[in-house]
Amino acid sequence: MLRAGLAGLYMSLSKIHSKKPANLNWTLTDDAVRIEAMDGSLKSFIWIVEQAYQCKEGVLYCPAIHDSTALDARRAHFHAGMIGTFLQHNLVQPRKKGPPRVTQLDDHEYQFNLLYINQKDIKYRRDAAEKLFVQKRGHPFAFANEIHLKGYVLPGAPPRFKHEVSWVGTVAEGLLMLFAPLACSFTEVEPQRGTWCVIVPRILNLKQFMRLHVMQTLSSKNIMAASPADAALLYMVESELSRAHMEYCEVYIIGRVAWNKNQQVRKGVLRVQVDDRRFQLYRKMRHTYFRNRMRAKKNDPTYWVATPLAAARVAENLVQNQRWYRHFAVPTGWHHDALERQRKAHHGGSIQKIWFQSISKFERKELIEFMNSGDDIWEKQEEKWFVEGFHQALSYHYAKEAEYAGRRGGARKIGERFEDLNDKIYRDITHAKTAEQLRKVISEFWARAGRPVAVREHMAELWKFLNADWQHARDLALVSLASFKSASSAFVAAIKEILESDTAQNFVNEVSKAKDQQSAENAFKVLWHELDEDKDTHKEDILSFIKKDWKKALERARKIIEQHAQDNASAAAS
Repeated sequence: MLRAGLAGLYMSLSKIHSKKPANLNWTLTDDAVRIEAMDGSLKSFIWIVEQAYQCKEGVLYCPAIHDSTALDARRAHFHAGMIGTFLQHNLVQPRKKGPPRVTQLDDHEYQFNLLYINQKDIKYRRDAAEKLFVQKRGHPFAFANEIHLKGYVLPGAPPRFKHEVSWVGTVAEGLLMLFAPLACSFTEVEPQRGTWCVIVPRILNLKQFMRLHVMQTLSSKNIMAASPADAALLYMVESELSRAHMEYCEVYIIGRVAWNKNQQVRKGVLRVQVDDRRFQLYRKMRHTYFRNRMRAKKNDPTYWVATPLAAARVAENLVQNQRWYRHFAVPTGWHHDALERQRKAHHGGSIQKIWFQSISKFERKELIEFMNSGDDIWEKQEEKWFVEGFHQALSYHYAKEAEYAGRRGGARKIGERFEDLNDKIYRDITHAKTAEQLRKVISEFWARAGRPVAVREHMAELWKFLNADWQHARDLALVSLASFKSASSAFVAAIKEILESDTAQNFVNEVSKAKDQQSAENAFKVLWHELDEDKDTHKEDILSFIKKDWKKALERARKIIEQHAQDNASAAAS
């Protein structure tokens, strides 16, 4: 925190250099700051603090990190983060309620519910004048003198007993603690509970850090995080602070706990340092696939930011140097309360199942794309083969379920049958608590599917993987279940593929003539001849999709054909 304070002081002095009074001088280097008051006046140091912490329209304005006095999203977010962490207590920082402020975030209107302050009441300015730079009778001033400050300088660490003080140090250290927030980053998690992460980087080069820190922008990508680990890695990626300028960062997690309702406390501290492979894996996962989304509010023109659940689990695993899919179907501790409220509202189920179903339903597309993004996401080739074999077996089971539904009939729709099948597979996998139980579940699952191609080709390697890493195999099975591409996706992909082939016109003619289920199935069988031999399972996907609703399949195919013709016409015209 002291090093962060040195960086905050460095940035502040750099920005107010043009306003420097004649009796004050300072020298800035890559790793040090030297300040000289020519007349020995302590008011010069108070002036520096007052310049660093100002207030415009009731909102903090700090020249070190704010380019303009206009209220933009970055300044509003910094103010909210400060009030939620360093200055959270009303006795430390008086504040008052006021109207919400709306700013632009990613070309959308975003609302900040702020608490407003007065400039004369800013705690940092008051402590500089009343505690740090005070000439006491009989005690000559020295930067080595001991002082006591309230707990706001170390957020979330209030004294446990009345006689305790929160922070003790020298005047020089106290000055640095006042400037520390300017070098920190604030990210909110669990927005319904107001939990904040204060990210404190380990700074090696002050000049380089200032250049990168000031260039940071606030967007939907980094205003909200899915977990504390996600907040730390987001900061490292967004700030572009390479290992040459920052070896690691620390995260102070500030939030409310059951035994202290009056103020937020420090719920945990993380030191995040990952190797280059995991850092790049996170960058790809978070920036390309699992990104935050801006969602419109109901009955309100503003937007809110939604964070992906899968990103929380992956980030937690990566900072612990684990495989990204470890405990994939287990919610992180930071989501337990929200999931428990959701469970009670829907009367039943478990928070684990709600977590898994939420990822399967709302983040499946991103998960599929991420898993198909390259071999660099796997530590072993067997992991990739395992997923392929699991997906091929699922395709077979889906097709069989569709066949049974068509033959037997019944009141249940095919969609309900598929959901029941998924639930059964999920239960079987999650109930397997030993290597022997998991082997039994997986072997029966593959056997009923007639041993898929990927399983037959890599049988020895897959069983070795199951025996050696059965817990990883169980996690990977659940990831495979959550990422299974639906039959409709395979159906659309196959149609687009055949429209680029030599038999496209034959297929178009057959689809246009189809009027009943039998003629529709005959038309779609043309697809099968165009599929590669290693895509046998896609035939089962297409069959299950057609049997589920042949009219919908026919309508979908005609729309794809029409769109393909329009695209070709546009390309020819251009």
